[in-house]
Amino acid sequence: MGFIPNTTGLSNYVPPSGDLSSSICIIGEAPGAYELRERKPFVGPAGRVLEQCLHNAELIRGELYLTNAIKHRITTIDKYYNEKTKRLTPAGEVIQKEILEELKESKANIFIPLGNFATACILGTGGIMSKRGYITTSPLLSDRKVLPTIHPAAALRGQYIYRHFITADLRKAASESKTPFVIFPD
Repeated sequence: MGFIPNTTGLSNYVPPSGDLSSSICIIGEAPGAYELRERKPFVGPAGRVLEQCLHNAELIRGELYLTNAIKHRITTIDKYYNEKTKRLTPAGEVIQKEILEELKESKANIFIPLGNFATACILGTGGIMSKRGYITTSPLLSDRKVLPTIHPAAALRGQYIYRHFITADLRKAASESKTPFVIFPD
């Protein structure tokens, strides 16, 4: 039986998009107002930044699996993630269990968590600026490859250079997606 999201009682639920058999899986934080309206992840302003970065990395959105760790609209991440400790709260650990269950159904060769919260869900701790751009494996996902990167929403807050970092990370992920094994440089 495949992943069945728990939508009981959630009128603000946004399902994943794409195919679970895609070689690349992108994981965001939570849907925003635009995503809620269209019931699709990454369609708002941050989604447009992601789309530009995907295009620049020569990736096609329709060939990827896109999801959010939290599937419903939230007003703040504080309930789920402690910014000081870079760790999940007890409520965040519940979300982590759900997203890991979903991702274990995926056939992706590489997972790309966007930002601190998604990274903490996949790797156990956040701290995106020290983790972004590095290939690692997640013991929480049977040692499959993970390449954390900056959430595209951060590029909307005056940090235009983040678009270049995200694009570079997506290019690296595209190369790594071709095999389940880590590609080491010569």
